[in-house]
Amino acid sequence: MITGNAEDDNVDFHSGLDSGPVFPGPALAAFGPGTITSVFTIGSTTYTVNGQSQGMDVAPYIDSNGRTMVPVRYLAESIGVPESNIGWNPLLRMVTLSMNGTTVRMVIGVPVITVGLDPQTMDTSPQIIPPGRTMLPARFVAQAFGYTVTWNASAQTVTITNVAPQPVGQIGSAPFAPTLKNLTVTVGSTTDRPRRWTRPRRSFPADARNCRRGSSPRRSGIR
Repeated sequence: MITGNAEDDNVDFHSGLDSGPVFPGPALAAFGPGTITSVFTIGSTTYTVNGQSQGMDVAPYIDSNGRTMVPVRYLAESIGVPESNIGWNPLLRMVTLSMNGTTVRMVIGVPVITVGLDPQTMDTSPQIIPPGRTMLPARFVAQAFGYTVTWNASAQTVTITNVAPQPVGQIGSAPFAPTLKNLTVTVGSTTDRPRRWTRPRRSFPADARNCRRGSSPRRSGIR
């Protein structure tokens, strides 16, 4: 397992960003709502967000537990965590990521990820590699924020995707509230709107309809 020492842990306390060269992060706001897809390649310092290439100063790798490790800043920003919400506590050696009401905490060397107040055991742990880069397991972090993670063994890539959920009753961008007033049922080429249910009329034989209380049925027309 790759580890680091306190001297190598040169992380800015306020921004949570590793020291060293700074590359412009992905401007996720430009993509708008919808699908965000980030792809990291093992051994490559280039990754993509929705097809746009971005640079890193350290490459992802697979640790001794078979997990893909990605530098904290680029992993966080690739899934939309604002830079201001990437925190680092040098005393506890703890990384904190916050987005959309979800807070994730991880401690260097500890195989536990805490989502909100719920600690969950992992089969690997965050690491620090020279010259002081904090590396997090991509799958655990992304899934904690509701993302889907897939691994391509032949291409040595990990793809992180989030499909923005649509509000209930909304189709596309137009609000749609399925009620009896606007619900239309189509069968073949016939379109019917639902009608209010009414009690069916009672049906009586013709002779019964012509019968008065206490009298016999009329015989006219009956043979």
